[in-house]
Amino acid sequence: MNVLEFLDFRVKTDEIRPADGASIGDDAAMLYFKAAATDTAIGYVADSIASCEMRVMVEGEPKRGDLYRKLNLRPNPVMSAYQLKVGMIYRLMTMGEALIVPVGNGLYLADGFNKTDIDFGRATFENVTVSGFQIRRRYGPGEAIYLTFGNQRVKRLVDGMFESYAKMMGSAVAGYQAGAGTKWKLTVEQGGSGDRRFNKAAEQQRNDPREMLQTFIRGANAVYFETRGQELKEIDVKGCPSDDLIKIRKDAFELVASIYKIPQSMLFGNMTNLDEITRVFLTFTVKPLAKQISEELTSKLFEPLDWYRGSEVVVDTSRIKYIDIFDSAPSVQQLLGAGYSMDELREYLNQPTIGTEESQQHLITRNFGPIDEVLREVIQKGGEK
Repeated sequence: MNVLEFLDFRVKTDEIRPADGASIGDDAAMLYFKAAATDTAIGYVADSIASCEMRVMVEGEPKRGDLYRKLNLRPNPVMSAYQLKVGMIYRLMTMGEALIVPVGNGLYLADGFNKTDIDFGRATFENVTVSGFQIRRRYGPGEAIYLTFGNQRVKRLVDGMFESYAKMMGSAVAGYQAGAGTKWKLTVEQGGSGDRRFNKAAEQQRNDPREMLQTFIRGANAVYFETRGQELKEIDVKGCPSDDLIKIRKDAFELVASIYKIPQSMLFGNMTNLDEITRVFLTFTVKPLAKQISEELTSKLFEPLDWYRGSEVVVDTSRIKYIDIFDSAPSVQQLLGAGYSMDELREYLNQPTIGTEESQQHLITRNFGPIDEVLREVIQKGGEK
């Protein structure tokens, strides 16, 4: 065969295609970014909710009994309340639902279950598994605590988003690797015309020139053989800049933040304006979810008549934000004069209560009161003079 026919071909840039194995990189990119972005976002919410006290109110008064212990200390012999609440939030925000079932004298988070709707708002649960063990019973309406995330489309939105971003990331990584390494062009002398191996390789190369270039184009370090004279020189191959990878990551994290209603700066670790970030996070992310959990627990643990009388479960989000007692001293003094007892304020500041009659008194500043009483007191003092 003519050596020039074997060697003299051109491969245009737009004719080069990613290798068939690129989908493996896409899947890896999808798993990495999905885990990094969603776990960071959900972790903030889960830790915040798990840190909240679940207050049990019975006819308007706080009560610390068996239910309070299960919700705040030990729901079952093998799990702490913090672990159960974190797991519950993770299932809510990833799967869109969570089920807590009573087994014996404890409360357990279900790993899996089958839900059958009966009518409006009522359902039964079967084939419930907890820690790999299946519970052989059927939970009727009101016998289990079933929670759903406010946005049922979250999981579908997140999965669909990362499928798109994974393809972008896979292409960007492939482009970056293609241009990051050093590539060489090596020209060697032609083998003898009777060399069968050379002729076979030449014929195969002429039929599909891109097969030979595949490793050269996609590999970080590669060598390309050409049988025209003898020459070796470095080739400048432009790839995808690393900035593109960073931008794709940034876009993915920002989109996750918007889906879960979390301030973007929290996902990136930028806490320069911590007070404002915390306020937005509590207002739009934590408190709506805490209210939903409170309502579901109340409806499952108390009868309607009990709720009318002031019995409920309240997820108290007031202690999530860090409070410095010295910075809060002026506000505490004002609250003490507005009717809060010393024990109530100490509990809010995460300090042990005193428990005396004086510490539980509700005081009020003397110049506060109904205007008619204040005027009457002023007139009386004026008459005494």
